[in-house]
Amino acid sequence: MLSRFSDVLQSAADVLAPPATRLEDFEYHWKMILNFYQNYDENNKLHVEETRIPHHLHQMLQLIVDEEKEQQGGTVGPCMEAIVQRSICLLDALCALAAAERPPGARALALTTGTALLRRTRQPCVNSAHVYRPLQRMLIQCNENPASPTEKEEVELLLTLCGLVRKEPGLANIFTTPFVEDKSTLLSIPEDIQKLIPIRSKVQTPKKNPLFEVELPPNPLRNVSIIRTGKDDCNATSSSSADDNASCKSQKTVYDDNDKFLLIDLLLSYLNSADNQVVLRACEGIMIVSSLPEDDIANLVTSCSPACETIVHKLAAKYRAIPANVDPSDVDHLNITW
Repeated sequence: MLSRFSDVLQSAADVLAPPATRLEDFEYHWKMILNFYQNYDENNKLHVEETRIPHHLHQMLQLIVDEEKEQQGGTVGPCMEAIVQRSICLLDALCALAAAERPPGARALALTTGTALLRRTRQPCVNSAHVYRPLQRMLIQCNENPASPTEKEEVELLLTLCGLVRKEPGLANIFTTPFVEDKSTLLSIPEDIQKLIPIRSKVQTPKKNPLFEVELPPNPLRNVSIIRTGKDDCNATSSSSADDNASCKSQKTVYDDNDKFLLIDLLLSYLNSADNQVVLRACEGIMIVSSLPEDDIANLVTSCSPACETIVHKLAAKYRAIPANVDPSDVDHLNITW
C-alpha cells in the first residue's frame, strides 16, 4: 500500500517538475566541479579521492556514454556536443588539473578520465580542435620527470591514442610536430580556464619531452596542416581553415624535415621505466603504430623518430646480456608471455 502511494506521489512530482534532462545533469556536475575550484584553499591537504571531484567526473563520463547508446546514425549527443563546441570546457579543465596537481592526485585523475573518455566512446571526435588541442596539451605534460608517479596513467593515454590512430590513420598528423604556430600556446592554460579554475599551476617546459628537442621553423604550418586535408574536399590554406575543415580526410601528407612523431617518441622514453608493466604497455603502443600499413605512418616512424635506432640498441643490449654458457635448445622450453 505504501509503495503504491509513493509511486503516485512520484508520478505527481514528475508531472509538476519533470526530471532533469541528461544535458542538465551534465551541466550540474560541471558546475559542481567549478564551484569546488572557485572555493579551493591552497592550504588544503585533502587528496582528490577524498573530494567529490572523482564522482562528478565519473557521472559526466557516464552521461556521455549513455547518450551515445541512444544516438542514431553516428550523430553526436548534446553532452558530447557541449565538449566539441566548448560550451563545457571539460578537456581543457582536465589539462589544468593535470598541470596544477590540485588537490594532490588530480593529475592521475585527469589523465585517467581523459583516457576513459577516449576509450568508452565510439566517437570521441578527436578531429575537433576543441578535443585534440587539450589532448596535445596533455601529451606535452607526459614524461616531464623520470620515474613520474603517474607513469602508468601517462602510458595508458598514449596507448589509447595509438589505438585511435590505428582506426583512423589520418589522426597521426595531429600528433606530429610541428603542429602549432608557437610552443607557448601548448604550455599555457587558456585564460578562460584560468578564470574558471583559479588554481596555481605548475606548468613549465618539460625537460625530457621530445616536443621541445626540435627547432621549429619560422612558419611550422607551411608544409604540415593540423588535420589532413584533401585538395578535392577542402582547400585549407591557413591554420584557421585547417580547424574549419577538420573532418576532411587526406590522400597524402607532406612532412617537413623537422617533424617528429610525438606518440612514438614519448612511448620510446618509457622503455627505460623501472616499472615493467609501463615498459610493456609502451611496447604495445609502438607495435600498434609501427605495424600500420600506411606509407605516411611508416615514413613518420622510420624518418621522423629514433624508433629504429632505439629498438636496435635495445635488442643488441639484450643479446649482449645473454650468458655465454646458455644452451640454445633451452630457449624452446622457456615460458614467455607478453
